[in-house]
Amino acid sequence: MKNYEHQERVFKLSKDLQDFAIFWEQGTGKTKLALDTACHLRRKGEINALFILAPNGVQRAWIEDEVPKWVDVDHAAVFHTTSKMHTLRGKRELTDVMVHDFPIVAMSYDGIMTKKGSQYIAKLLRTHDAMFVCDESTAIKSASAKRTIRVLAAGKWAKYRRIMNGTPIPNSPFDLYSQVNFLIPNFWRERGFANSAVFKNYFGIWETGTYKEPKVTKSGKVLTEFKFVKGYRNLTELNGYLTSISDRVLKADVLDLPPKVYSKRYFELSAAQKKAYREIRDDALTFIATGELLTAPLAITKLLRLQQVTCNYLPSEAQERMVDISPTNPRLNCLETLLEEVSHGCIIWARFRRDIDLITNLLGDRCVRYDGQTGEEERATAKRRFQSGDVQFFVGNPAAAGFGLTLTAARTVVYYNNDFRLVNRLQSEDRAHRIGQEHPVDYVDIVCPGTVDSHIVKALRNKVEIAAAVTGDKLKEWL
Repeated sequence: MKNYEHQERVFKLSKDLQDFAIFWEQGTGKTKLALDTACHLRRKGEINALFILAPNGVQRAWIEDEVPKWVDVDHAAVFHTTSKMHTLRGKRELTDVMVHDFPIVAMSYDGIMTKKGSQYIAKLLRTHDAMFVCDESTAIKSASAKRTIRVLAAGKWAKYRRIMNGTPIPNSPFDLYSQVNFLIPNFWRERGFANSAVFKNYFGIWETGTYKEPKVTKSGKVLTEFKFVKGYRNLTELNGYLTSISDRVLKADVLDLPPKVYSKRYFELSAAQKKAYREIRDDALTFIATGELLTAPLAITKLLRLQQVTCNYLPSEAQERMVDISPTNPRLNCLETLLEEVSHGCIIWARFRRDIDLITNLLGDRCVRYDGQTGEEERATAKRRFQSGDVQFFVGNPAAAGFGLTLTAARTVVYYNNDFRLVNRLQSEDRAHRIGQEHPVDYVDIVCPGTVDSHIVKALRNKVEIAAAVTGDKLKEWL
């Protein structure tokens, strides 16, 4: 695929640089730029390994979705998860890739915090001339955090480094200190900022406040005053530092992007969910093996139960309420991580009422709700508040809100899960992508690989009517 103008311009600018920051807004193609650079450096003989650090679920998307599309040199690719380190197959995959001429390994930030994950990546970086990509680099914005310290230590072993983020300053200019320190270890020190405290003092406007009641620290010290940031200063100087090592692209400024950009976020089931999933799947396979007639409605019901397991609940025996399978909800955690990267209007579509309850509880007053639980007046208010920018998130059910609404305040649309009706998917996609939309729209599916999730998303993206397609032996492919 031919590069867009901004990709080609920055590729020529940065392809041979040892360190570079790609501060492009989500959906502008920064992943392709990073992989194009790695391929270029590999062909030149400058690197013989690529390591990617990314949020949970994103590391899998790099290997399964992005590397196959953009890497055109011989390679072996694998993503790391903590569960892989506990299986013979997983250990073998991670061991085998290390001896390839050009290994590509993607790991989550949580993964590098484990002992085995840290040891594995230390070995890769110390035995290879590697390019190290920190995706969503605000994960290391806190200078004193253990995660930041570990990532910066590992980064020093890399020959080439890249950081990638669409919102590099989510909270304050102070967020840049550690990100740039990973990229160029002595960058701030060489400019007179010996540590993060000096950096914050120079770019922040600080004032002193007084505690209503004295605070006692763990060491027994009594504090009566505290410092807080009233504002920021010297930002033009800070911008000058960044401009020399980075490039910034906004969707609004990139006119040659496609109107729709599709991606996936992955998560893994908990042990309890895996057990429940196997039991329901095996029961369905046994039913099929008996040769009994499996109608479309019955097939859909069995898929529905499997889908509910991936959402971390099942109906009680009396089917009066839903019961949680595991104390943690991996799908909801995946959504929470994803939304930390979204700084503009966002629609979240969910199939089940329980999911909408969970999501709205998570987001609180940052969202509005639009499903069977909301009345006519509440629905009108929800639409108006979202379109006006009063709230950032619109949480809805495609069957209720996927038709007739204009929700062009959204630049990102997240499918927490999908129902089986193609029309609901097509109509819900078009709530944001319609007349009045001035920006490209990102569509993100949250997917649990190896489950019905993958089949559902693939079918809907290929415009397949699931209810008509899944009957009889065909269901085996989905189980």
